[in-house]
Amino acid sequence: RRHGSDLLWIVCHDWKCSQYKYSKQRTPDLVREDVFNEPLIKSLLVANPRVRTRIERILTEMSHTFSLRTVRFVGYFLTKIMKSIYKSVFVDNQLALNPSSMFADKTRTSSLRETLNGLAKECPVLYVPSHR
Repeated sequence: RRHGSDLLWIVCHDWKCSQYKYSKQRTPDLVREDVFNEPLIKSLLVANPRVRTRIERILTEMSHTFSLRTVRFVGYFLTKIMKSIYKSVFVDNQLALNPSSMFADKTRTSSLRETLNGLAKECPVLYVPSHR
């Protein structure tokens, strides 16, 4: 998607997620009802009624009613922001592929950590988390 249209990706793709074979289609209210009908939860509520508000808060936080279109809409703007940020990042491919080529001690084998520390002394180094 780096070179494609982000808007078309949101509008045109319609990935359907398969439902787990033992899963029941339930609304957040039905999930809440099932949780409060559990014997362990009932015994907790009898012992300490204040636990109910905490359980309610947890269930409210966990339940969501986002549609895939809403998530993609937000994702569109996040994609635009991230692309504009990373567009300005220069990567020295030669140095990235072989960091020990430039600033490493040639007389001995240095670890990646030592090499990066040496690089940081000589030029600006930006550590960017990336899962690509």
